[in-house]
Amino acid sequence: MEKKMKKMDPKVKANWLTALRSDAFKKCEGALCTVQKTKKGEKCEFCVLGVLAEVQGVPRSTDKYGDTAFRFGKRTEESSVPPDSFLKSVGLTHKTAQELYTKNDDGESFKSIADYIEQNL
Repeated sequence: MEKKMKKMDPKVKANWLTALRSDAFKKCEGALCTVQKTKKGEKCEFCVLGVLAEVQGVPRSTDKYGDTAFRFGKRTEESSVPPDSFLKSVGLTHKTAQELYTKNDDGESFKSIADYIEQNL
């Protein structure tokens, strides 16, 4: 039986769960988000933690090579896990974030991960 993790901010959690279950976000693996230019604009895809950053209003920027990353304060993050300062602000630990991105990158659906978050965080 899994041990219950630290509870996260209920409002943040509710907004995140709604977003994950909404079908509004396309899923990617290995990055917080990816953006591809198309004839119709941009095609954005997110990992589970990228959805959280997007819902929390973390701005994104594009570098001179066309890579898109979230901007956490003065820091730009292109990895699979947001910085600990952001995680702490929403009530997550680095370990929990790693577990969630592993579920994401192992192919679990957003809806399945949302169920896990709802039951454990």
